[in-house]
Parts: sequence; structure tokens; C-alpha cells
Amino acid sequence: MKKLKTVFVIVLLLLPVLLFSQYTVEQKNNEGLYQISWRALQNVTRYVMVLQKEGGDQVEVITVNPQVELTLEIGVYRIRVTAYHPGSETAMPWSSFPATARPRIYSFYPRGIRIRERQFDLIITGKNYLPDTKLALVSRNGVSYTPLSFTVESSGKRAHAVFDMQDLPANSYTIYVTNPDGLNDSLGPFSAAERKFELTADYAPIFLAHGIFNKSLQKFFYPAGAELKLGYYFLETSSGNLGAEALLAWNFIKSENITDHPPPAVDSANFVELRFNIVYRLAIGQKSAVTFSAGGGMESILGFTFDYLNSPDKHNALVPLVALGVSYRRNINDIFYAEAGADYLLIFFGGPQGIVRPYIGAGWRF
Repeated sequence: MKKLKTVFVIVLLLLPVLLFSQYTVEQKNNEGLYQISWRALQNVTRYVMVLQKEGGDQVEVITVNPQVELTLEIGVYRIRVTAYHPGSETAMPWSSFPATARPRIYSFYPRGIRIRERQFDLIITGKNYLPDTKLALVSRNGVSYTPLSFTVESSGKRAHAVFDMQDLPANSYTIYVTNPDGLNDSLGPFSAAERKFELTADYAPIFLAHGIFNKSLQKFFYPAGAELKLGYYFLETSSGNLGAEALLAWNFIKSENITDHPPPAVDSANFVELRFNIVYRLAIGQKSAVTFSAGGGMESILGFTFDYLNSPDKHNALVPLVALGVSYRRNINDIFYAEAGADYLLIFFGGPQGIVRPYIGAGWRF
């Protein structure tokens, strides 16, 4: 009987602690809102809850009610609640519980990129990222692209992804992060755009096809020439691109011997051309394309010499022209390319003058 009395006294003394130590952790939503509650005790002036995230600092929460609501970041937490009575206190042992929450994306950098044949880095900031969180770029048509690598910093608030540009077509994307429990967040748009501008430099000699230049000069091929083209492609399709370009070209013709044709006979001249074209590029596979162009502009014929019975006189002229062209392009990579082609020019100088300008060169997309 004495032994039973002793056990009864011990149970009676421990009963408040046993009852008090039964706490409940309830997740209220996917944003990390938790309600932590415990059994209420009699004659309590306040409860002090100590909360500590694994690897973090302790936080104290004081309340007069046997429950609190807190927004927690993802992780493992230790908790201990102490009840204060007049002149005494009752404390429960430390206990642990995991907290889950939806990952959030607050910002990302860069906001978009120009497609290039190399890797690019994507940095996202937010919260609730785990080492095995997944990231994906999802295009407007629902296709998902995953990075080569994805690393989460220990704070769980910043992550770094590396993508291969060769796997990522031009499109508008939404960034998704997903935790192992299936909770996710998204933010966008992130744009991957084609390089729309092109700058091309060509070696461009000329052939005199017909007209006064062809009749007045003994030679019909003149190797001195170059051209520079700046293009912009404003419409992109799966089969080809439509755009416009501005072209600046220079050529020089000179004949040491005037032919026997009646004067005026052209002895030498500098051709400076400014032309604007509409261009259409037809893709051939992944690496090649054929480009068709049509346009018009002005030709400055500078310092040309008329030979009037051995009395040369220099003149300048500004005349209109129209042109058609075709070229073949081979992509070296997604930035640089090589091309070869030819333009037919019709210059209105004392009647239509026909010139063929072949060219070969290289360019840069940006």
C-alpha cells in the first residue's frame, strides 16, 4: 500500500507536465503558416515558447493563450514551451518538428537573353529552396526545359542555374521552382530572343554587264570593292526570317587605254552606293540558309573622266539604282557566319547600266 501511495504521488506531480507536453503543430496553408498549440494549464500567467530553426537563432514568443500562429520558413525546428504560474513554472522538454512551405520566387536575373551558342547563368532569389528543389523554364506552348545544373545556397533564399543555349529555342518562358513535396511557385516572363541584328563585311568586286561603262572600258572585271551591311529581322518563322538591311558599298574602275568607241568614254570612277533592301532568309537545315533581297537606293559616281579628244574632264553624279540579290549563308556558330552571293544592279546613268557584284564575307549577329 505504501508503494502504491508513492507511485500515486509521483504521477500526481508529473501529471501537469505530461498533459502540457502534448502539443499539436498544424500547417494552416502552403505559405508556411503554422499553428502550434498545447493543452492549457490552470492558473497560468503566461506561456513562453522558445523556437529555434536548425542551425539558427532562438526566438521567444510570449502569449497568454495556449497557442500561437507563426509563418515559418522551410526547415526543422526545435520547440519548448514553459508555463509560468504565480511563484512557479512548468516546462516541457525540447521537441522537434519539420516545417514545409511553398517555395517562392521574388526576382530573377537576367530578365532575358539573346540566344547564343554557349551557356548562360540564371540567378533566382526568394525563399524555401531545398538542396533537391527543381527548376524549369516552361515555354508558352508548355514545353519544359531543365538546366545543366542547379545549386541552392545554404540560406535557401538564393539559387543558381546553368542552361545550355543550344537546348533553348527562342520563346517566352515562365520560371518554375518545385520542392520535393510538390509545392511550387512561378514567375515570368523570361525571354530568350533571337539575335535580330546582323553586321556583315564583304569583299565585293564588280563585273560591268552592259551600258556605257561596259562599252567604254576594255576590261569588264574590276577587283577593287567592298561592302558593309546592317540587317534587322523583324519577322521570324519556323522556315525563315523577313527583314530589312542597309548597304554601303564602294568600287573603283579604271582603264589605262580608252577604246575606239566614240566619246564620251569613261576612263575611271569611284562608285559609292547606299541601298536599302527587303530580305527574306530561307533556312536550310540547322546551319545553312539562302537569302533573297530586293531594293533600291542611290549611286554616287565620283571623279569619273570623260575623254573628249584627249581633253579629260572630271565629273560627279548622283543617280538612282535598283537591285536584286541572292546569297548562301553558312553558320559558323550562333553568333558568326560566312556568306557568298551576288547582286545585280541597274544604275540609271545616261541610260540603264548593268553591273553584277559578287561578294564573299563574314558577319556577326547581335
